[in-house]
Amino acid sequence: MKLIKCEDLSINDNTKIIEKYIGTLGSKVIIADNFFNNPDFVREYALEVSYIDEKSEENLGTPETDNTHWYTHRTALNGAHYKQFFSWAKQELYEDGNWQHNVFPTQFSFQIYDKIGQCVPHVDSSNYAGLVPLNTKEELKDSFSGTGFYKYNKNNSEMTNSQSYKHWEISNARYDDFTKYHTEYHQFNTLIMYEAKLLHNAEANWKSDTKRMTFNFFTW
Repeated sequence: MKLIKCEDLSINDNTKIIEKYIGTLGSKVIIADNFFNNPDFVREYALEVSYIDEKSEENLGTPETDNTHWYTHRTALNGAHYKQFFSWAKQELYEDGNWQHNVFPTQFSFQIYDKIGQCVPHVDSSNYAGLVPLNTKEELKDSFSGTGFYKYNKNNSEMTNSQSYKHWEISNARYDDFTKYHTEYHQFNTLIMYEAKLLHNAEANWKSDTKRMTFNFFTW
């Protein structure tokens, strides 16, 4: 059994944070560079763990997802040292005063894709979501990888609540029913955080032999 210490997965206290505002709504996206203190260790950890076939697990088989395939490792980390950062970001950067949401667990996972096609944009059930890319600059050199943000052409909406009647309509739409208005390009060890109700999707034109790999989080 391999033992690891929390400090091996700790956050860099000197991470530089910038804010971007995207779309007609001016939705805030948080970018934090040099996020992990030891990103090489986190990357190696992600390469060694076991993954489940997420597509088969969720029984997804629509034409839009047939050319996209991903795998997930849901880490058992309690994430206390991460949750402190995300609680701070939520309250200070998003000015979110819903302190009662802090009782909900923050979920962390590692995710890899072996192919990415055009999928219908989605929203997540948490209030905030994001990722930290774990592919090196060398692996990203000849590849395009990012997180795309979309609007639904029927009513120009850029966000919707998960598990609502509007969400079900959007989930049954086609990729051509959406227009992309922003792409946040991935960089190694650079966190991207956004409101989870924004319509978004994974994007890539992947050429590296190493799979597209990210640390993902979902928080309230």
